[in-house]
Amino acid sequence: MRSPKKKISAVVLALCLSIPLFSAHPLEARAAGLDYSKNLIQNGGFENGMTGWTDPDGAWGNDDDSCLPSHSGRHYAWPYEKGKSETKIYQFIELDDDCDGLPLSFSIYVGGDPDTGLEKSYAILEFYSEDGKLLYEFSKEHIGAPWEQISVQMKVPANTKRICVTCKGVRRSGSLCDSYFDDAELYIARKTFEVNGMRFLITKEADGSGEGGECSIDLARQGSVEGADLNKATNPSDNKTYQITGIRAKAFKNYDFSSISTDEDFTMQFMNVKDIGAEAFKDAKGLRVVWLNAENIGKEAFSGCSGIKSLYLGTRTRTIGEKAFFNASAMKKIEVKGAIERADHAAFKGITSKCDIKVRISDDDLFAKVKNLIRRAGANGKFSR
Repeated sequence: MRSPKKKISAVVLALCLSIPLFSAHPLEARAAGLDYSKNLIQNGGFENGMTGWTDPDGAWGNDDDSCLPSHSGRHYAWPYEKGKSETKIYQFIELDDDCDGLPLSFSIYVGGDPDTGLEKSYAILEFYSEDGKLLYEFSKEHIGAPWEQISVQMKVPANTKRICVTCKGVRRSGSLCDSYFDDAELYIARKTFEVNGMRFLITKEADGSGEGGECSIDLARQGSVEGADLNKATNPSDNKTYQITGIRAKAFKNYDFSSISTDEDFTMQFMNVKDIGAEAFKDAKGLRVVWLNAENIGKEAFSGCSGIKSLYLGTRTRTIGEKAFFNASAMKKIEVKGAIERADHAAFKGITSKCDIKVRISDDDLFAKVKNLIRRAGANGKFSR
C-alpha cells in the first residue's frame, strides 16, 4: 500500500526479577484479578497527532482512515514521508514509584503493506535504570497485512526507572515505508486489597499453605493506621491472611501521625524491614522516635520529618539514600549499630551539632569509616561510641 499505614512494627519484600514472556491482551490480564489503573502511554491511539511521541526524522504523522482503515478511532501512526528507509518514533515513560517485579502488560496493533508483504514493522520496549543502563529489551517484528496485535506480559525488571516504547518501520520496497501502528497500551498492574482505608499490594502468593502469602503497605490514608496490626492483613475478598513484608514508595507520604498520638515518645518500629521505599514517610508529621533495621533506606524516605527526635538504626542497615533524613532538624539522638556501607548525598543534612550520634561499633577502623560516611552525608553532631 502506498498511502496509507502507640508502636507499630512492620516488615519489605525484595521483588524478584523473573521475566516470563507470553502473549496476552491487557483485558485478559484484568480478568485474572490484576488492577490496571491507566494506560501509561500518552496518545497511544494517535488521535491527537503525534502528541507525546518523539519523531527524530520528522517523517511521521497520524494518517486518517481514508486509505487504510484504522484499528480503532480515525487515526494511526505512519511514516508517510518519502526516502526514509528506516525510521522510528518513541516515548519515554518515567516511573516515579518503585515498580520492581510488578506485572506489566504491553499491547500494540501493527500493520504493513498488504500488497507486497515486504515492509517490516517493529514494536520495541526498553527498560532503563536511573543511570541510563539498559536492563532489558523486548522487540518483535511484523511483516504483512494489518492488523496484527503484538503483546507481552512480564514483570518489571529490578531497578527500572524509565521505559522506552518505540515504533520502528523499515522500507524494503517502493518509495514509502508502509508501517502502521495503532492502539498502543502499557499497564503496570497492582494486585491490591483494602482494609479500613489502607491499601495493600500483594507481592507473593503462598504456595499451597492456605495462607495468603506476603504483601506490602502500598498506601495509608489518614486515620487508617490507628489500631491496625501492621504485621499482617486479611484480604476481605478471599479471607486469606498476608504477612506485611514491605513499605512501598510514598506509602506514608504527608501522613499525620499526631492524629494517633501526641505522646512525645510516640514510637514507630520497623525492625524486620529490608527496604523502605523512596519518599515512604516524606513530610510525615507526628513522628518522634523511629526504630529501623532496614538494609536499604530509600531516597528522601524521611525527608522533611522535622518532628523526629531519636533515630535507631539496627545491625542490618547498609545503605541510606540521598536526603533520606534531610531537614530532620529536631533530631537529638542517632544510634547506629550496623556497618553502614553507603550514605548518599545530604542523607543527614539539616541535623545540627546538638545531635548526639553514637556508633556502636567496637572495631576502630570500621567505627571511623561509618562515622565519616554519616558526617559526609551532612550530620554535624557529636560522635561517640
